[in-house]
Amino acid sequence: MPLIYTYPTVSPASGDLVLLTDTSDSSKATKTATVASVLSAAAQGILTVKRTLSTAEVQDLHNTPIEIVAAPGVGKALQVLHVSAFLDFATTPYPNTVYIAFRYTGMGGAGMNVQLATAFTTAATDSYRTAGGGAGGVLVDNWAINTAFTVYTNGATGAGDSPVNVYITYKIIDI
Repeated sequence: MPLIYTYPTVSPASGDLVLLTDTSDSSKATKTATVASVLSAAAQGILTVKRTLSTAEVQDLHNTPIEIVAAPGVGKALQVLHVSAFLDFATTPYPNTVYIAFRYTGMGGAGMNVQLATAFTTAATDSYRTAGGGAGGVLVDNWAINTAFTVYTNGATGAGDSPVNVYITYKIIDI
């Protein structure tokens, strides 16, 4: 059998096979699985939600934060992995330089407080911003126990007319 480093490197297709050791089998049998099935198993429990914020909602985010992910329930926590937003430019930019930010409710500014670039709200073209993938691929190192996740701004945006699509990728963790 050749040494493993002598095999050619390829970009795997979803139907390609990988070798596994079945640890649930007392003989530790070698088995195969498709690349697609391995990826599917790795992604279990990861959810993404999209919420479109209307122009009126964007203009009022400094007064009324909007819940994007509901509190998961007693004995559960949200683990936010990725946050992004897309400003779908219409005709008039928001005139005030403020940032769109995200936080767990009820934490009084403690814990997660992620903001997107301030130029984002004043953009005069379609604009996309993202935050995520910190240490260990997790956006922050704390979880919010039975707490919702919201979007807000740090001030009034002014009278622009572009909706914003917000995307949150997260897991619900049993604690």
